[in-house]
Amino acid sequence: MTYEQNVSTLATRTADAIEGLWTRHREGQLSLDEFKQSTSLLLTAARAKGVAVSELTLAGYLQEALGFVPAFAGLPVVDVTPRLEKALTTITTSDLDTVMQLRRLGESEVLEAAANGFSEAIRLNPRVTGYTRGLEADHCELCMWLYKDGYVYPADKPMNTHKGCKCHPVPVTN
Repeated sequence: MTYEQNVSTLATRTADAIEGLWTRHREGQLSLDEFKQSTSLLLTAARAKGVAVSELTLAGYLQEALGFVPAFAGLPVVDVTPRLEKALTTITTSDLDTVMQLRRLGESEVLEAAANGFSEAIRLNPRVTGYTRGLEADHCELCMWLYKDGYVYPADKPMNTHKGCKCHPVPVTN
């Protein structure tokens, strides 16, 4: 599976699981606090999986480019629990479509963590000198513009993404 397929699957499964938790809350099986706590834990785990997808994808690129995978220690999981809890409170007290907002939160958290993890893994790898923008199959005009005909961005510059973006950096090695 490609990076795009992996993060898409993870994002959809996360959104489905959150929707399932919300249904359990609506049916009286979970209190609102239990829903928020369970969803926050689920999102934290999904974010960590998104970062892992990025690290493994980078390892694949390096294996192909170098013939071996340099050792790496793995990225730390960033604790965003307070931000997630605030977002869940906002969503569950809103008059807008709660399910749509919860699904969007689940998907965007995974994609954002994966993108940030990919940029950080590239920045930390001494064999990577830069990256080009790998476009998702259904890329938007902004992503095409950022592609810049294969421009090589420096490794220490995080890749620009937007909500829902599945584009990823393609490493350039020395």
